Amino acid sequence: MSIIVATDFTKLADNAVAYAAAMAKHTSARLVLFHAYSWPIHAANAQLSAEYFQSLFQQYGHRLEEQGKLIGRQYGIEVSSECAVTYIEDSLPETIEKYNGKLLIMGMKGKSLEQDLMGNTTTSMIKKINIPILAVPEVAQWKDTRKMLFACDMSSLVPQDVLQRLKEFAASFQGEVEVFSVDKVVEDLQKEKVDPFKEDLEGIHYYYKNVRSQDVIAAIAAEIKEIKADFLVMMPQKRGFWEAVVHRSKTRLMASGLQIPLLSIPSLE
Repeated sequence: MSIIVATDFTKLADNAVAYAAAMAKHTSARLVLFHAYSWPIHAANAQLSAEYFQSLFQQYGHRLEEQGKLIGRQYGIEVSSECAVTYIEDSLPETIEKYNGKLLIMGMKGKSLEQDLMGNTTTSMIKKINIPILAVPEVAQWKDTRKMLFACDMSSLVPQDVLQRLKEFAASFQGEVEVFSVDKVVEDLQKEKVDPFKEDLEGIHYYYKNVRSQDVIAAIAAEIKEIKADFLVMMPQKRGFWEAVVHRSKTRLMASGLQIPLLSIPSLE
């Protein structure tokens, strides 16, 4: 298994790298450091020499390799590095395929969840990459506790492959999953004694909870605090719950932004 972490050597990215390294150590995974460098437009217009750009690329590549060696020694893990001269959106899929990446980790700026979902590199990747993406806020640090809040729309069908990936992720940490829905569907299922995820999540500890609220994000934020969740898990989709989160709610997830990692699990179905 390979965990790929994207870095641009900023403080935000360095924290994501440290988080990824701790996770790789815990799961016995290989860590791949990835950096994409694209020529700034103003630099290209300045008619700088190809040798100059090549020198810059070599500097970034060397810096990435040195960082990988340091992390490998510090955490006792296998680390590879991959540096590309292109936009990150173009080169990341190739890197994921090359290293058989199972999880992509990126830094997430500490704004509201809505702002992050509407635009920036991490958000763009959530929409394009077909493996789970863990967006790590700058304030997030690795902890041994592993409580996951899976916020989903129980009124819509959750694809089996998403549940399978959630199960694998939870199992790798011996984690606990709360299936959280902001509607009355869970309540109805409990009355009927129906467990829609029983087969797909068998083998891990999970339970259901729902609340009735007109403000989806505020309800999620409150639940994160109540159960002291370590991960918020969501499934990106074009309508239903995800649409409600992005477009209809105007409340920030938390006053200072999301403070725990957001795991986005896409469906391949």
